[in-house]
Amino acid sequence: MFALVRYRNANSTPKLTNPRKSRKRHNGRSHLTFNLTQMSPVLQVLQLQAINRAGIQTSNEEKENQQQVVLSPASDGPDIETVQIDDVIMESVTPEDAQPEITPIEQYVEREQISSGKAKRKDSEKARRKQAAGPYPNEPQEKEKQSEGFVDAWLQDPAFQLWLQKAVDRKTGEFKAHCVVCDKYLTNHKSVLKNHMDQYRDHKLRVPLHEEVMKQRRQLESYFAGAKKEDVVEYEMSLLAMIAEKQLPISLVDSLVPLLRKLHPKDERLKKVQLGRTKASTIISDGFGSGLKKTLVEKLKERWFSVIIDETTDVTVDSQLAVMVQYWDPAESEMMVDVLVYVKCTDATADGLSQAVIERLDSLGIRSRFVGFCADTCNVMFGKNHSVLTCLSEEFPFIVVVKCSCHSCNLVANYAVKAFPEELETTMKQIFAPLSRSSTRRRMFKQFQEFAQVEKHVILSPGQTRWLSLHNFVQRLLEQLQPLILFFTAEDADDKSKSVIDILTYLKHPQTEPFLNFLTYALGCLTEFNTVFQSESPLLHELEDRVGALIKDFASNFMLLDYTRATSPANIDAWLASKYQPLNKIYLGPENVEGVKHLSPSDLESCKKICRSFYIKAITQLQQRYDFSADFYSILQMLIPQM
Repeated sequence: MFALVRYRNANSTPKLTNPRKSRKRHNGRSHLTFNLTQMSPVLQVLQLQAINRAGIQTSNEEKENQQQVVLSPASDGPDIETVQIDDVIMESVTPEDAQPEITPIEQYVEREQISSGKAKRKDSEKARRKQAAGPYPNEPQEKEKQSEGFVDAWLQDPAFQLWLQKAVDRKTGEFKAHCVVCDKYLTNHKSVLKNHMDQYRDHKLRVPLHEEVMKQRRQLESYFAGAKKEDVVEYEMSLLAMIAEKQLPISLVDSLVPLLRKLHPKDERLKKVQLGRTKASTIISDGFGSGLKKTLVEKLKERWFSVIIDETTDVTVDSQLAVMVQYWDPAESEMMVDVLVYVKCTDATADGLSQAVIERLDSLGIRSRFVGFCADTCNVMFGKNHSVLTCLSEEFPFIVVVKCSCHSCNLVANYAVKAFPEELETTMKQIFAPLSRSSTRRRMFKQFQEFAQVEKHVILSPGQTRWLSLHNFVQRLLEQLQPLILFFTAEDADDKSKSVIDILTYLKHPQTEPFLNFLTYALGCLTEFNTVFQSESPLLHELEDRVGALIKDFASNFMLLDYTRATSPANIDAWLASKYQPLNKIYLGPENVEGVKHLSPSDLESCKKICRSFYIKAITQLQQRYDFSADFYSILQMLIPQM
């Protein structure tokens, strides 16, 4: 409540206080102290009434206990007259003869203070009520500024319906327009969607393919449950796609579906899945297979492509011909290699294989787009007189023919190794046999490996059908040379068989280790070349340069540098003895710089002549198997940018 206090003692000194900062506690309530010393009595009363009207509220209990005027009893101190008004105590020390007049300035100040106090208290009261009870029912709400969002009507627009999707942006977490064809998030503006549809080149190329995929999906749904059970269809298709992609047995579905039901008993979709090996086989072959083949054929009708074929014999001893196609896909901006068809051949001759390829191209209607042919270099495929190549060249005289570079490199290595004594190859094959079938001998060999402090690796076998497997075998043999000598020495003590004696004799021969070091270096060069062209990226435009570099590297190891640098790789004559370096300058690999010093002069001369023969055979085979006289290879040079 307000309390107006007047001192009756005129000699008392007024105490000036700040009404904003001075705050007292009285009966548990806050009281503001105002300085009314310099105001006239009338102005003081008006000021107090104005503050009272400003809206300082009290509880009903407090109002009942309030008194408008309370006279305090006399005391020894100065007499004080107290007037209680509302909930604030105001003290003033005012002389009795104060002037009652009010100047215009005082009236103006009074009006400003009253209006300012009313506005502040009204705002504070409004804020308090909003916080306690929410906004007033009749008060207009301020509308929040909303950002433009996705419009669901766009999904029904025929122009957007095929490729537009409403999806949550992974970065912002907001709903945005998503192109399922390009996997790209777009701004929620119709003009942006139209620009993406009309001006984005990759989008135009991918939309027809996406439309074809959706048609195939709808066709696949006929193999599954009713059309209303789309979640079950998606579940079954996902399982079969995983089995086909990972090349798992189709019979796995007979055990996989019951296992999933056991692990997820509450999954309603699994309860409706009906999938067995017969249904799975039909869907994969007739559903996935036919759909993918149809899509591939539609692409090949509009693009130039090359054919890659390879014939093999399966476990049923039937000839199978795999026909692959390689083409440029502008939608993916890369070279693609896909399986076109598998043909079961009753005639694996040149006539039978070539006729099978031609018939498939004619039946699919893509004959006119066939421009290239590639296969391994066996006689059936690339024989000079009669082969698949000659048969196809009669039907398609314009096709470009390229031999498999990896297969050719493997043949180069096989022919070059024949420069070494036959005992070396025979010994390498005999070493593998005793250690491949006996567990007792393997345990014994591990003990010798521990004694020699080498890695406990098994001895490999050089495979005839595995490209350049001889290089890995030679590396392993060189690594395990000392344990092998110890092992066959122990075997010789127990078993005096001729094969063990021959192996041990050749392992201890002084030329054996230098030969293995040389083969590790030379076969390593061929393996590195082969590995490059096993890449999935098209590197045909680099073939001529890399073959030329390999020929010059081998020639520089035993021929004069002036001759090898001035002569093109195709014209280097490896048999030109006048251009040979002296035997003591032939390079045999980095390990043989010090590894041949223990050899006698006769053994060293023999070793270097054999290694030179390897170089000669390798260069001759490279020149024969990689013929760059065709104009096709000169055209490829424009794909290599020159600085």
